[in-house]
Amino acid sequence: MRRIAVLVGVSALVLLPLGRSGPARPLPLRAPEPATAVPMAIAPDGSDSRLVRLKPATLAVTARSAWLGPIGAWVVSPDRHLLALGFSAGSSSERTTLRFANVGTLRLVRQGASLDGWLEAALWRTPTRLVALVSSSSDVAVETVDTVSKAVVGRRSLGGIAGHLANVPDALVVLVEQPNAVGIASLAVVGADGGVRSVRLDRIRAGWSVPDDQGADPIRTGRTPGLAVDPTGTAYVLDASGLVAAVDLRSLEVSYHSLHPTSLAARFFDWLTPSAQAKGMNGPMRSATWLGDGLIALTGSDYTATQAKDGNADFTQTPAGLEIVDTRDWTTRMLDPQAYDVSVANGALLATGGGWSSADEGSGEGLAIYGADGRLGRRLFPGTRPYVAGVVGKLAFVQEDGNGRYRVVDVATGHIVRTGSGQAPWPLVDAGF
Repeated sequence: MRRIAVLVGVSALVLLPLGRSGPARPLPLRAPEPATAVPMAIAPDGSDSRLVRLKPATLAVTARSAWLGPIGAWVVSPDRHLLALGFSAGSSSERTTLRFANVGTLRLVRQGASLDGWLEAALWRTPTRLVALVSSSSDVAVETVDTVSKAVVGRRSLGGIAGHLANVPDALVVLVEQPNAVGIASLAVVGADGGVRSVRLDRIRAGWSVPDDQGADPIRTGRTPGLAVDPTGTAYVLDASGLVAAVDLRSLEVSYHSLHPTSLAARFFDWLTPSAQAKGMNGPMRSATWLGDGLIALTGSDYTATQAKDGNADFTQTPAGLEIVDTRDWTTRMLDPQAYDVSVANGALLATGGGWSSADEGSGEGLAIYGADGRLGRRLFPGTRPYVAGVVGKLAFVQEDGNGRYRVVDVATGHIVRTGSGQAPWPLVDAGF
């Protein structure tokens, strides 16, 4: 699953070795399943939002709630009749109110529960117990909520802050990073009963730091590995260097694998201390998506920044490309060297990307649609930087580049099903994050 924030690091030459060409295995491309019987979405409008019901054939809105406020993560109840929604208390607050909405009426019901942080994700496997993953600027914790009394009845810190998240049946998988530091990452497995198991990933470094002496406009430095989870029981943490930690989710045993023959320069980059990074190194960010049959889609960006004597900063974002990683033999296949984001639809892999700098905005690659054979089928909106807000089956909500409009695209044909104004809805699919 992916969880990408726009972060920047300090300038350096990015030296990444080339991957080996893996065999052209077919890609198992299946969109995430809708969380409710009739597809639903969160329709945002600035700091406000509604719940909406969607027509499956076109994703047109057929019903909408009243304005509800800013909604973050969500989870559906075991009987799929209720949604638990995380409402932010404001941009400066680190608290969330957990409210409940009726799927049939789209109305809020029941009293809310107050969570001590932002809602990142949740598990709701029994009617009376909900497990919430909540974050603050310095901590990520598991809070257990009694859905009858609306009280938090248990809390356990994970000892860091949340990186990428993924889910397996009855568990959340969390990549845990150090707060305001680049350090050893760990992987936590949160059960539906609120129990937590974790393991250190001694060879994976993650996190972001801000030097104390950078004033009002600090530059973050660090790294974010990608996380993909095979629902049969293995998590994969993929670092920008080509190192992969494979974690057996039952035993928490860790094995390490290399995707690329690491050069001397790359090894030097990987083991620099955070203080050295603050003097000029960049910050790679990766996201990973489990496709099935041992295959992972890996992408992301490398961010750099240089700060002149006058205090002005120059920023650069370089796409890492879209690679297919084969976990059977750790070979890789580059599909799109300009991609930095990917989504999965039924029968299609959707890539967006392009480079950017503060000196030269560059151009985007539009929406690239790849088939199960890994070949480019078509490219829509060339020269722009669209964003895939979500996918339902073979239909994708595609936010256009800066013009306040979105399109619903049939990825099988490339046809524009319809056009909407404002922000694209976020479909309620998969696990709610």
